[in-house]
Amino acid sequence: MENGIIVLIGYAFGCIQAAYLIGRFVKKTDIRTVGSKNSGASNATMTFGWKMGATVALVDILKAVAAILVIGLLFDLGSMDYQWKYLAGGGVILGHDFPFFMRFRGGKGTASLVGVMAMIDWKMALLGIVAIVLITILTDYIVFGTYAMLLVFLGFTVWLTMEAGPIGIATGLVLLSVYLHRKNIGKILRGEERGLRSVVRKDQ
Repeated sequence: MENGIIVLIGYAFGCIQAAYLIGRFVKKTDIRTVGSKNSGASNATMTFGWKMGATVALVDILKAVAAILVIGLLFDLGSMDYQWKYLAGGGVILGHDFPFFMRFRGGKGTASLVGVMAMIDWKMALLGIVAIVLITILTDYIVFGTYAMLLVFLGFTVWLTMEAGPIGIATGLVLLSVYLHRKNIGKILRGEERGLRSVVRKDQ
């Protein structure tokens, strides 16, 4: 019962859709109709520019942080018990990717995963951020940076916990992200995906 409530609270926080709200009220655009047609920081970056994308990413990171902080205050769970943090983080990612009020069409959870990693272990988050930034710069594609961060997330989870629950949740989140990014890989192979450098130059 408690685990279900933790996931539901995480899901509720995850449903806060920064890209959709900023697109709708600031840019007067439904972000789900442009670019990659998902409500996340990467599409906000490619569609509205890196400044708007950075704002969306920050909100998406903070909602994951807030969710885990709130759950930690509501329940006596223990700061070193990783299981509940992975459950809460999984709920946030599911809420971000599949918000009920948007017909389950959200984002891909990359920025929110950074917030989840930060609340599990700051070293995991730091290594993940270095991976996504470095690989994105080297390849010019956010999706490759995302995949590098996912490897850090899963590998660090195995090293950190060696517990079936967290490892299972982390594996599920990694597979979900890979699946949601499959179209980006297809567009890269067809030469249709915009590189980050072109977005930065356009936004200057």
